[in-house]
Amino acid sequence: AVTALRAAAPQWSALPPAQRARWLCRYRDWLLDHEPELAVSLQGETGKPWAEAHLEIPYIVDAINYYGRLAPGQLRTARVARHGLLALGKSQLLNWQPYPVVGIITPWNFPLGLSLLDAVPALLAGATVAIKPSEVTPATVARAVRGWSEIGAPPVLSVCNGGAAVGAALVDNVDYVQFTGSSATGRAVARRAADRL
Repeated sequence: AVTALRAAAPQWSALPPAQRARWLCRYRDWLLDHEPELAVSLQGETGKPWAEAHLEIPYIVDAINYYGRLAPGQLRTARVARHGLLALGKSQLLNWQPYPVVGIITPWNFPLGLSLLDAVPALLAGATVAIKPSEVTPATVARAVRGWSEIGAPPVLSVCNGGAAVGAALVDNVDYVQFTGSSATGRAVARRAADRL
């Protein structure tokens, strides 16, 4: 999965932020169209009450709207003001470069919300994303990731299902790790990621 994402990364990051935002907005619309199906899946996987199962999609939609509006302005190349005598003859530009592949590892209790709330800004920044949901609640995230491909979006979002070995492999192969979960697992992820620096 990471090899495929790494191959797709240059083309995705080369898109202007506004184009990446358009893909996320199309995905937002897909999420809204499939919200009942996803909520039923969340309820079945997590045992959440019906009302709580319906909360995750609105949070994701709000994140897409928020970051989608900000990304084009925040990620643009900007001229940096000169400072000091040594900089008088120089021109400086601030140019944002994404991590090629971001790995997201999330717990069972908010499988879709925590996965996509982290994926949205990474995708908008130009990174590709591999999500490793909890092995206890993988189905809803897998369905949501299939939705990304159903809208015809570039292959820059994938899911890696499995237990601790899959999480470890993800940490070993991505360029940036976002982890939400237990303190004990967080320490293990931090140690493993630190060994790759």
